[in-house]
Amino acid sequence: MSRPFNNSYPCPHCNCGCRTVKSLQQSPLYREITFVCKNPECGHRFVVEMSPVRTITASQIPNPTIQLPMCRRA
Repeated sequence: MSRPFNNSYPCPHCNCGCRTVKSLQQSPLYREITFVCKNPECGHRFVVEMSPVRTITASQIPNPTIQLPMCRRA
């Protein structure tokens, strides 16, 4: 298990803030984050999938195995 990181995500049931309890990097482009609702009356625990979808600014030290589409500029 990797070290949890700070982020915020609302509970899908009561819309209260949640706390990260676990974060697992499954691959360079996929992470699962386990949240628990801070509302003691709710107590919902759930998993969120996190994956990058596009590049806004290109990396200065790119990983050749990672291929993300560039964001189209307006």
